[in-house]
Amino acid sequence: MNANRTRKKTALKILALAAALLLMALLAFLANAFVGNPLSAWMARRDIVAYVQAAYPQQEWQVGKARYNFKFGEYTAQVQSPDSEDTHFAVYWRGGRVKYDDYGTYVTDRWNTRQRLEESYSAEVIPLLQAVPGLEGNSSMVALGGKGSSSEAVVRALPLDVPFSKSLSDQWELTIRADWEDDSLPALAEMFEAAHQKLTAAGCTFARYHFFTTTEKGTTIIIDGLTPADIESGELLARLEAAQREGEAREEEERRQMEESGGRLEKGEPLDENRLTVYIHRKEG
Repeated sequence: MNANRTRKKTALKILALAAALLLMALLAFLANAFVGNPLSAWMARRDIVAYVQAAYPQQEWQVGKARYNFKFGEYTAQVQSPDSEDTHFAVYWRGGRVKYDDYGTYVTDRWNTRQRLEESYSAEVIPLLQAVPGLEGNSSMVALGGKGSSSEAVVRALPLDVPFSKSLSDQWELTIRADWEDDSLPALAEMFEAAHQKLTAAGCTFARYHFFTTTEKGTTIIIDGLTPADIESGELLARLEAAQREGEAREEEERRQMEESGGRLEKGEPLDENRLTVYIHRKEG
């Protein structure tokens, strides 16, 4: 009897140990799948350091930890120049080797420089707009260069680490974002006039203004391509109304075309991407 009891206890201990080992193996598998493992992270960083030294030997580099991205199954390390604020990029390692880096985009094409300058200007503009009724909680954003290939040329011409200055370019654009509730064009015109006056008084000038919000009632308001000339014309409200009518007419024509052609929309003349557009869509019901 005692021998049987002892065998049962031993068997239970073996089963418990096996279950524990199985659980540990499962946890290790899951950890490897979602956060990687120390050995692979070490190998990734080692290869990334060697890659950077070979690909960009012109200077010293500071290479950060290799971090695992489970979504893409790869390790990424951030690389920073100790001598240049704007010279930083990422290197990507997967399958036992470095796959690529984004030096061309973030350094050569000046995305880092652009982001730094835009954030500096945005930090100056937001407090100014807080003095405009309705924009107290704004999270507005300044962009450099506008749209299209001309924007890329403006940004690529920037020197690395150039100090921020409002006079650095005449291609700054401002997107005003705020919890705005009045979707009437007179109220929007008044807001733009007050914002423009406040900003210009502080020496903040923009080639174009944009506005985007969704009200608590679900109304989407998008105003694109508004220029200082529009605001200072004395007929801002009329121009906003004309742009809204033009947009509504275009939408109606597109709707008619799709109904007549069974869902196919004919390709028309390309629209000027810098034109003034007004879109106000009120949620049904």
